[in-house]
Amino acid sequence: MGRHLAVYTGSFDPITLGHLDVLARTRGMFDEVILAIGHNPNKPALFSFEERLGLARACVDDLVRASPAGAAVRVETYSGLTVDFARSVLRAAHIQHPLGDRRLPGVNMSDDADVPKVFDLASHGSPRRRLRTRS
Repeated sequence: MGRHLAVYTGSFDPITLGHLDVLARTRGMFDEVILAIGHNPNKPALFSFEERLGLARACVDDLVRASPAGAAVRVETYSGLTVDFARSVLRAAHIQHPLGDRRLPGVNMSDDADVPKVFDLASHGSPRRRLRTRS
């Protein structure tokens, strides 16, 4: 059986405890996770792209050091469409944190029907909720 790869995308402006909670639980579901920071120069940002990348790398390093069991995590960047990035890393499951991005599940799903999606909400103060969709 092949390895299971997940891509967790977002602007991560900034990366939050909710993002890290989703990432920590995702590490238990997959063999490898890519935390992919999207770069959209037309979208206003609180932190620069380089700052977001540095913060994400530091937080991921701390997370993995604190909990070494679980999937490997690497931080990457991309520009352009999220679906194109997910396709470029070969058959990845796309992790979305819809409330963190202020979007509802299902947005842009028609654009990436061939990429499996996992919606995972941060569990702080509420029960864990997951919805897995396949096209």
